[in-house]
Amino acid sequence: MTIEDSQPNLSNDDCHSLFQKTTSMNTLRNWVSPLVFVLMLTPSIAQDGKPQTKQAAPAIAQKPKKPIPQATPQEIDQLISDLDSDSYQKREAASGKLAQLEIGAIPGLSKAASGTSLEASIRAMQILEKIFVATSDTKTIDLVDATLEKLRQSKNRSVASRADHTLLSHYKIREKRAIAQIQKLGGSVTLKDKNTRSFIPFSPGSSESTIQYIVLGRKWKGGEEGLKYVKRLTYLTAIYFIRGATVPKESVESLQAYMPNLEIQYRDGAYLGVSGQTVTLGCQVRVVKEGGAAEKGGLLAGDIIVEFNEKIVRKEVAADNFQRLIKLIGETKPGDKVKVSIIRNGKPMTMVVTMAEWR
Repeated sequence: MTIEDSQPNLSNDDCHSLFQKTTSMNTLRNWVSPLVFVLMLTPSIAQDGKPQTKQAAPAIAQKPKKPIPQATPQEIDQLISDLDSDSYQKREAASGKLAQLEIGAIPGLSKAASGTSLEASIRAMQILEKIFVATSDTKTIDLVDATLEKLRQSKNRSVASRADHTLLSHYKIREKRAIAQIQKLGGSVTLKDKNTRSFIPFSPGSSESTIQYIVLGRKWKGGEEGLKYVKRLTYLTAIYFIRGATVPKESVESLQAYMPNLEIQYRDGAYLGVSGQTVTLGCQVRVVKEGGAAEKGGLLAGDIIVEFNEKIVRKEVAADNFQRLIKLIGETKPGDKVKVSIIRNGKPMTMVVTMAEWR
């Protein structure tokens, strides 16, 4: 049977009647659809004649954070042992469970990473890396970071290399966490201007440091313990300790020994708010800190400071000019009005700057 054979035979009258019905239905759709659309946009009317406000849909509840599973010391020891099992399935299962345990597994993972089994050592380092990246718990962050830093100093070159690679590969995460903790403890972190950022040596996962300098002043409440966050900033180039900061001298010396390339300077209370470089005539301003004393006093990037507080900045040895300016700034106090003589576009100028306070 063909397709045509399956269709009913219709007379001319039947065709005419069907056409009229179809046309009527199409017409009905043409005016019903807009009406439905209008009704959808029209607010409901209550019995008192006032429009009813449609209630907002209830907010979707956020899923609670998945709790970290717990395990006894014996169970953790068994999982650590399974990292070197002959069974691949056991090794994989142990790796997954240990990563979920986070802080509870870190001490055992540290031992396994330094152990004699290459398989267990590699797996332990991989798990520590997973925990380092995934966790948001401050205590876990501190412990896993300290563990990786300790392994970085291992006499086992392979272990030290893997730990170093982990920390450098995720330097941006480490830097962001350290900055947050330093600020929480009362330190000040100044980031580099996007137009003046300097590149750091290449490392996996990081192309440049975003920090210009750190200031630890009288508001610093981290003491010696808080310096561990500074030590995590591998590419930090400068830190200023303001007189009165509660950091023992021995701790600063220890920080310098740990980070030999870090420039450590002591500053007094007065703050100008510029960074610059030594030139023949004095100090050339490179960056003017937004909201600082220099900006409020009218100093601009490119200005050459030749006199500060009516004292010549230029030294016989040009390399000492910037240190000379720092010394002169240190002789002032917050609130002092200081004359600053500059050369701008080849023309000498003098302006008065009200010194601010380091924060």
